[in-house]
Amino acid sequence: MRLFIDQHGKIDTLVCDHEIYCRMFCGVSLLKYLKTNVRIATHGEVFAAETRQKKLSDDQIRTIRREFRQSGCFEFIGAIGGKLIPHIKGNNKMNLQTEYRNRTNNTGHFFDLDTMRFFNSRIGRSRPCKNGVWYFVTSEKPPHGSRCYSVRKMELDGDINTISEFCSLTAYMANKLVNEYAEAENN
Repeated sequence: MRLFIDQHGKIDTLVCDHEIYCRMFCGVSLLKYLKTNVRIATHGEVFAAETRQKKLSDDQIRTIRREFRQSGCFEFIGAIGGKLIPHIKGNNKMNLQTEYRNRTNNTGHFFDLDTMRFFNSRIGRSRPCKNGVWYFVTSEKPPHGSRCYSVRKMELDGDINTISEFCSLTAYMANKLVNEYAEAENN
């Protein structure tokens, strides 16, 4: 995936390299274009963002977060104004996936990009608990059906169990159950 995000959060999806796009379609160098835009690219399971701006607009931040969530990538790396930043704050999905990798010593496949694509899965709301378990929502979309939701629990050893009936919930009910289970676990 290659794209640019302007100051208003508008996305330009590219079919060529970022530098070629800037020269051919914008008539400026990449460095000059990055003074007002954010460059996004994915490399395997890494989501990369770069800009020469000193500060991102709220629209750009929202768009970057949304694109990162939808990309299925596990890692985020970015540079804003030439300074490296470790992640986009507020992404519990990434924390859940990172925690899973740590608990399974990188041997688990539940959150692998290929697995997620095969099952057309998405990760929704996730809630860590005091005792170390995580409750989270997954959704799957069969080839000829509508998206359906389930509540899952990640144990301390990285095992993931479906605690609702698989694909039997609406998004609202799944999110509500995650909150209820996490609150009960924390009390």
